[in-house]
Amino acid sequence: KEAKQWQIPPRAHVLRHLVPAKNTCCFLAEPDMRTLPFTDLLALHIVRGLDFGPFASSGASSVLLLSTAEVECPDFLRMLHATSRAAPPLPCGNDRDEFLRLYHSDEDGGDIAYLDTPEGQGALRAALGGIKTLIVSDLEAWLSPAHTAAESVQRLRPFLRNLNKKGITVVLVEHAPQRISLG
Repeated sequence: KEAKQWQIPPRAHVLRHLVPAKNTCCFLAEPDMRTLPFTDLLALHIVRGLDFGPFASSGASSVLLLSTAEVECPDFLRMLHATSRAAPPLPCGNDRDEFLRLYHSDEDGGDIAYLDTPEGQGALRAALGGIKTLIVSDLEAWLSPAHTAAESVQRLRPFLRNLNKKGITVVLVEHAPQRISLG
C-alpha cells in the first residue's frame, strides 16, 4: 500500500518517449543544421498519427507549424501529403488541410510576431484554434532581438506553460549555441 502512493502515473505522449503530451519539449540542433526538414517530417507524422522511427504515435493530432520559410501554405501541404503516399489520408474529413496549418514569419504583413512580446503571443493565440500540437521550427527566429536571452526566457516560459495547461503540446527546435536555451 505504501509503495503505491509513490508510483508515478504514466505520462501521455504524442510520440512515445519523444514528445510528451500537454508539455513543452525542446530539441537542440547543431549550429549550421537545417531544422525545417525535421520539423516538417515531425508535423507530418503527428498529423497522420504515424510512428516516427522507433517512437510510437498515440494517434493523429492537429498541428500548427511555425516556420520562418517563406512558402505558400497550399504548396507546403501538398508537399507533405505527397511524401507519404502509403499513409492513410489526414483524419479531418473533407477539409484535410485544416488538420495541419502553417504559420510563417510574414503571416502578419511582413512583420514577424515575436513570441516573447504580448503582440506575438496574442497573434499566436488567435492562430491556435483547434490545434493540439504547436511546433516551432527555429526558436531564435521567433524571439525579439530587442530582448536579452534572460528577458526572452522570462517572457516566454509563462506563455508556454499556459498553452500546456490548455492541453497544447509544444515542440521547440533551437540551435544549441545560440543566445537562448529553454531546453
